[in-house]
Order: sequence, then C-alpha cells, then structure tokens
Amino acid sequence: MRIIFSLFILLLTLPHCATITGKSPRSKTGSTVTKVPGEPPRETMKPASVDYVAMQSPKRQVSIHLVDEGKVFLADKDFDHARGKFEQAVTVDPTNGSAYYHLAVVYYNLNDFPKALGFLDQAENLFHASPEWEETIQKFRELIQTAQTKT
Repeated sequence: MRIIFSLFILLLTLPHCATITGKSPRSKTGSTVTKVPGEPPRETMKPASVDYVAMQSPKRQVSIHLVDEGKVFLADKDFDHARGKFEQAVTVDPTNGSAYYHLAVVYYNLNDFPKALGFLDQAENLFHASPEWEETIQKFRELIQTAQTKT
C-alpha cells in the first residue's frame, strides 16, 4: 500500500518537473510554418517558455531545490535524509507548501500519523487557493486517517 502511495505521489510531482519549450523540433526560433490552401506559407511565432522558478525569490529557489533533492531520497525510501531535506526547505522558506506536504508523506511512511496530519494541515493552509492541491491533500488526509484507525 505504501509503495503504491509513494508511486502515486511521485507521479503527481513528475508533471511539475517537465519543461515545455513551445518550440517546433524543426525550428530553433520557436516558430512554425503554417500552410493555408491557396495562400503562401506563413511563419507564426510561439510564445517563449517561462521559467517560473527563476522568477521567484532566491530563498524560494533554494527551498524548491531542497524539496527536489528530498523527493529523490523519498523515492529511494531513505526517509531520514528526505525528512532532513524537507525540514531544510521549510527553514529556508516557511511558505513552501510542497515541503510541508512532503514532510507529511515522510511521517506517514514512518507511521507517525499525528505528525503527518500536522504537516498536511500546514500544507493545506498554504495551498488553500489551489484546487489541484486541495484534492490531493484531501485524498492523502483520508489515507492517513484510514491507516490511523487500523493501528
């Protein structure tokens, strides 16, 4: 069950790691050629990709990097090192909801359900405006509560 949940969490975070460039494989400028029947070909420009991490504060960037490192340890089931990285991320940027969420995942895997719920509450407070995160948090809360009643 934990392995399936860990894979589920990993799959949720993978789309956030992908970079979309908006460039055609045949074009180095990000433009594409559009052909309309009866008209000469037109070149259209696509918007450049945006690096949202670079737009954030240096503290947030460091915190995001620490969370990414923690996710690697989490995927390897090295919960002590993962916890350390997520705790560092929270220390650097206490508003990083992802760090709190992943701390909840660590404590869930360590069977410390009260701490897992506490960190999940903090993540929920920081992600209150994000419907995607709210749904993920709610499902995880139900999973923790189910596991808690079984012990």
